Amino acid sequence: MSTPKNKFIVNSASGGGPQIHEVPYPTLPRDDYMIVKVRAVAVQPTDPFHADLEGEHSVSGCYAGCDYAGEVMEVGAGVTKDFVKGDRVAGFGNGA
Repeated sequence: MSTPKNKFIVNSASGGGPQIHEVPYPTLPRDDYMIVKVRAVAVQPTDPFHADLEGEHSVSGCYAGCDYAGEVMEVGAGVTKDFVKGDRVAGFGNGA
């Protein structure tokens, strides 16, 4: 059985524009993190600037994108809010 993978848009150091990378799905969150199964993302007007390696807003190797909505899959032991598996959440993760 294959390990589930996440796909990320990552800024490329080669100057070839953004690349899609696959990374293993995390099985346990860090103590102060939670794992969210993303169901929807938003594309914002600033996203192309972060994926443009010729632009001043881009950093090689960073994930692009930031707005998401989904379902809580795991909650780290150090999370202080009352999140539980199955909660529907939306948030902002600062990417590139």
